Amino acid sequence: MPNRIIKESVRSSKKVNELSDFGFRVWVYLITYADDYGRGSADAELLCGLLFPRRRNVTEAQMRKAISELCTNGLINLYEADGETYFCFPNWDTHQTIRAKKSKFPAPVDNLQADASKCKQMQANVSVIQSNTIQSESESESESKENIKENLFEHFWSVYPRSVDKKKTRIAFDKAVKGKDIEAVVSEMLNSIKEWQASGAWDDEQYIPYSATWLNGARWTAKPPQRKDKLSNLERLYREVSDEQTGHC
Repeated sequence: MPNRIIKESVRSSKKVNELSDFGFRVWVYLITYADDYGRGSADAELLCGLLFPRRRNVTEAQMRKAISELCTNGLINLYEADGETYFCFPNWDTHQTIRAKKSKFPAPVDNLQADASKCKQMQANVSVIQSNTIQSESESESESKENIKENLFEHFWSVYPRSVDKKKTRIAFDKAVKGKDIEAVVSEMLNSIKEWQASGAWDDEQYIPYSATWLNGARWTAKPPQRKDKLSNLERLYREVSDEQTGHC
């Protein structure tokens, strides 16, 4: 990941100083996460793992609030593409150096912006690539991808309810996301985990596959059984009554 520039003018910036402490931290971390075109995923769940891989107490609600705060203050713009929400930094190219030939994320469309003048669309086929004597473009992109993958893996490891054998799980994770859009795949995994937990099928830990097994079997693509809370409650009540009657006999 190339180094980012934060200018001294932030100290006197009205927009920046209106931010909450957490909003300011998210803004700074987004600068380090954004790709070379100032864009990135605005998915709150993914951002929790990407921006705060060592702070498990950061919630999606906090992240959504911070993103909304940044957007309201005009420090980022939000837009949608292919059903996903992304952010972009206004005037990114006036503050940062663009080295990559194309963006990792789709470009914002003018008619989706609340204020198109605040989010200058940067073309993916930019021809002016400035050289970096310390870090080559290929090295920069490779390092960025590895950092993203590492953060997403750590987030998956912390979220999965039966994470066992981190080394085997990491191998299975790398295999599962190889050659794919890693953020999209991990988003599917996280959604699947929520669905299985909500279904009740994982209420008993013995029925939860080990993390490596779950990944190797691509089980995030399987749908959990439909939850039957009412039936389960009736069954439990019937058993309790039966047990009491048996005990009195």
